Amino acid sequence: MAQAIFNSKTFTDDLGRVVQASRAGRAIRACLLTTRDRENAIAMIRKTAAACEASLYHFTVAGRQRYNFVEHRWEPVGGNQMDSPSLLRAAQELKGSGVVIFEDCVPFLQDQRGDQRMRMTLAQMLSSETSREGLVLVFIEGPEA
Repeated sequence: MAQAIFNSKTFTDDLGRVVQASRAGRAIRACLLTTRDRENAIAMIRKTAAACEASLYHFTVAGRQRYNFVEHRWEPVGGNQMDSPSLLRAAQELKGSGVVIFEDCVPFLQDQRGDQRMRMTLAQMLSSETSREGLVLVFIEGPEA
């Protein structure tokens, strides 16, 4: 069920619970975050991932990165993926628990004008039981998306 969240404390608490539930259930979970303040949203997700001791990734069609909490910077990982379903598959192949931020992918999930492969890949990821330690997919988009 969709829930509107209006303050950063509530957001970080709720996201932390999703990360913990994903680990406990050894499952993949997805969240949609609509915001006009992308930098603040990423900072809150980074803070939550650090508190949960979860790896943090940032995937876009332009490239993939992993956050290095020791050096406080993003580092490139893997090759560039040019289509959204490949980004989801790359996230599915990550080892250990973690949080993956996706940007500019929500339009591909729409019923009209979307990408059926993207919707099918995400549905398969969310519905299957995994042997992983838990993974949370956070889709960040502007309110217009």
